[in-house]
This record gives sequence, structure tokens and C-alpha cells, in this order.
Amino acid sequence: MRASTRHETAKIYVFPTRSRVVPSLRRDETPLASREPRPLPPVDVDGAWYHEAAILEANDPRKR
Repeated sequence: MRASTRHETAKIYVFPTRSRVVPSLRRDETPLASREPRPLPPVDVDGAWYHEAAILEANDPRKR
């Protein structure tokens, strides 16, 4: 019995063009300058003690 050497290849799907997109899903085409700015997400900032310690250590005259 011979094994089949022909393998099925990937199927290529054609995506619809932009004109067929549902109107409610279309991108906002208004210029960025006229849009209301989005609020920034909250950011949690913590000190970089290890960075500060490295700077102090590098500036220590006893380490030179």
C-alpha cells in the first residue's frame, strides 16, 4: 500500500473590501485636531530606588 504524497494546502480567504463594512463599525474620519482628547489611563509611578542607589554609589569618592 502506497502512502499519499499529496497534502492539502492552506485555504486562502478573501476579506471583504472597506465599502462592505457595516456603517457603525467604520473608523472616525474627522481630523484629529477637531476631536475631543481622550482621557489618559491612570498611571502608578514608583521610585527607582535601585537607580538612585547606583548613582550614589558611582559618585562615592571611596569607590574610585
